[in-house]
Amino acid sequence: MASVHTLTAGGPPGQETYNAVAHFAMPTGSNLVGVPWKTCYVASFQGRPITSQLKVVGNGAGQITQQELNQITSGDIIELPFTFGFDPGLTDAEKMTVIDGYAARSIDEFKSGFTQTFRYYGLTRP
Repeated sequence: MASVHTLTAGGPPGQETYNAVAHFAMPTGSNLVGVPWKTCYVASFQGRPITSQLKVVGNGAGQITQQELNQITSGDIIELPFTFGFDPGLTDAEKMTVIDGYAARSIDEFKSGFTQTFRYYGLTRP
């Protein structure tokens, strides 16, 4: 499973901003009232199906494997959109480090906000 899929770019040459998605495993554990994080995540879609921004199933560029798509739609893998850009003078290795950094920051910010939003989800008081 890929952790980052780069999708499209925009902006003038040398100053492009890229749209991408990061895929990461559903965190294990539960919120403060014992509701699994996966249950909270599925509930965040309010009855709408979980989908992927990658629309073509396959093994090529811009495609998603059926297994990966199944993991996303079931809530076992979270797909998170993010954007990035970098100085065109960087080496390819440096560019990969920048992409990984943007993906990691986006994932950390998502997890932090998500756990705050759903910390008491499912609490029922008599």
